[in-house]
Amino acid sequence: MLSKLAFRNVRKTVRDYGVYLITMILVTALMFAFHSMMFSPQIKKLATVAGVMEAMIGIAAGFIVLIVSWLVRYIVAFMMEKRSREFGIYLLIGMNKKQIRKIFMKENTIFGLLAFVIGMVPGIFLEQVLTSVFYHIFGEEYTIHFHMELSTFLLTSGLYAGTYLLALWRVKRRMKKMNIRKFMDLEKKNEGDQAPVRKWRRIFLPLSICYVIGYGVILYTHRMHMVNGMILSAVLVFMIYLFFEGLAAWLFWYIERGGKGVYKKDRLFLLRQLASKIHSMKFTMGTVTILFACAVLGTSCAMMLYDYQNKMMTYQMPFDVLVFAQDPQETMKEDRDVIEEKAEVKDLFTYHIYQNGKDTVNRYLMDHLEYMKWEFDSVRRENKRDVKMNVQDGIVEAMASEAYFQMDTYMKESDYNRLRSMLGYEPVALSDGEYCIQTKPRMEKYLKQFSRENQVEAAGRTYSCQGIYTEAFGQNGHNGADYVIVLPDEAAASMEPYYTLLAADLKGEAPRGLLEELERLESRREQTIIEEKIKTYGGKKQAEEAEKFIWGSGTDEVISMTTPVLVQTDLEEELNYLLTAIAYPLIYVAAVFVCTALTVLAVQQLSDASRHRYRYDVLSKLGVKRGEVNRIIQKQLLWYYGIPILFALALGAMIVLFMGERFVLYTGIASQIWAYFAGSAAVLMVVVLLYLAVTYTGFKRNVNLKGYRL
Repeated sequence: MLSKLAFRNVRKTVRDYGVYLITMILVTALMFAFHSMMFSPQIKKLATVAGVMEAMIGIAAGFIVLIVSWLVRYIVAFMMEKRSREFGIYLLIGMNKKQIRKIFMKENTIFGLLAFVIGMVPGIFLEQVLTSVFYHIFGEEYTIHFHMELSTFLLTSGLYAGTYLLALWRVKRRMKKMNIRKFMDLEKKNEGDQAPVRKWRRIFLPLSICYVIGYGVILYTHRMHMVNGMILSAVLVFMIYLFFEGLAAWLFWYIERGGKGVYKKDRLFLLRQLASKIHSMKFTMGTVTILFACAVLGTSCAMMLYDYQNKMMTYQMPFDVLVFAQDPQETMKEDRDVIEEKAEVKDLFTYHIYQNGKDTVNRYLMDHLEYMKWEFDSVRRENKRDVKMNVQDGIVEAMASEAYFQMDTYMKESDYNRLRSMLGYEPVALSDGEYCIQTKPRMEKYLKQFSRENQVEAAGRTYSCQGIYTEAFGQNGHNGADYVIVLPDEAAASMEPYYTLLAADLKGEAPRGLLEELERLESRREQTIIEEKIKTYGGKKQAEEAEKFIWGSGTDEVISMTTPVLVQTDLEEELNYLLTAIAYPLIYVAAVFVCTALTVLAVQQLSDASRHRYRYDVLSKLGVKRGEVNRIIQKQLLWYYGIPILFALALGAMIVLFMGERFVLYTGIASQIWAYFAGSAAVLMVVVLLYLAVTYTGFKRNVNLKGYRL
């Protein structure tokens, strides 16, 4: 009999709260699909860095377990409160508390199993979609074949069961302490503090808004660093909760004083509904807002990484092969032999980068780059040093040593045009007394300013700038760091060779194993230099203390590549894998966060529709027509969903636009900073509209007026 009762209640729960079942099905599908990426042999076959995908999805799974546990606990506790009168009646008719607990536990177990079994089906299909996308990123073909790894099933089922068991255990403990009186009274309680709303609390609304604005000002004026950033962000979270406390108090105050427009049409009904709901759900509203904001941030970050993959991969490494050698006397013969042996070569070119013993350009960039100014200001605040930024300061010197070579970098015009030919660019012709600069797009404005204010000296004469070129040229420590100055051959020949480079243009892609062979040769060259230094300086310690060759890698941040040997195919595969390993978990977390938040909002409204249907019955008896009641419900849902979503979008816009600006600046990607936020907001709104439609349909069904059906 108890089992029949449990099954009947499960059917009723599915009918009344289908949105909860849909969410748990989606959560199961997402968990299975993403966990399969951790154990998939196809993914491991393409992995270039062992353990990264597993680690990132594992971290994401930790967040997911916490949030899903909160969702299940919230819904289970909510269901218990909603049915508390029913449980009280069970006690009155002779059931004991153990039997009631058994019924409730069995219901939730059946419901959870139902969602899990159904969710596995779309999960298997979603796994194939994710794997197919992963293969497409690598330019590989993927044949769909359905399979299930035992490890994936065990991990997914274990985490899923854990979330339910934890929630049921907590509810079970609570039910043990209940009696008839407590069960009967529980239904009357709302979530949170039931004390009357104090009018003075409305000050929390402008206070929280002012703090959010102040947070944005600090963020955009670059006054936030690691230490104060953590504190300010923690206070921001607190202010989000305070916002809803203040909003509820302000709404009650506004209604009581009969504010302008309160009695227009259906506004009083809607305002009272909204004020009561926000007051009873202020903590939940704050949590939901945080989940929405985190989802926007996660989706935006994933879009940034995807944008980088599409636009910047080839730009960062346009040459098929590029090898750096510190010794300017190096002939690169062994490297040439390896490349010619393993690959079909179209062109192979060894050349030098030159230096004249000066660092004029480096110092100019140190003084003028916004990136350097912000980094310097951050370091200065952390060290509490009140000094002006200049290149003699030790902090700037330390930053410069990581960004640029010790000396300015120069190249011969003939070498430059040979490299441009390899890349398919038009040659550049320099007239007598001219030079040009090859750089990255984000550096162009600084070097234009430099060329207007300075002249380049070489071979006893000065040169003026003919132009600045920003095509992809491999400038993360090979063809200069961020820039290289191109001089006529006779002028560059008067300088001292700085280091040696080897560039290769291959027919087709580089073969497997080429990178490892070239890295082995580079490692051997490095070891030879170390041994020679030890002999020269009379010991390892003395050699380490001797002047080191400073290798600059440029000022790219967020994603930076610093290695002496670059093979385009291997580099693209490694970066694609790393970026995808980060982007996938971000999308995973964002999807679960959004579904969780929307489910909580939907379940609350669907419950209110059943519990307070008499309110809409009164409206019908007062002569309100069906269409008007429908519009009232639509407005109620729009206000209820809209407030936390709009607040989250405002927070997300503030942070994402800042992140987008930093991302564009640090990576040099050509994108509009608002595009990342717009894309993530659009995705969020599509999901919101779907949940809103489901909630609206269920709301009308639960109200189900006697006079007419909505």
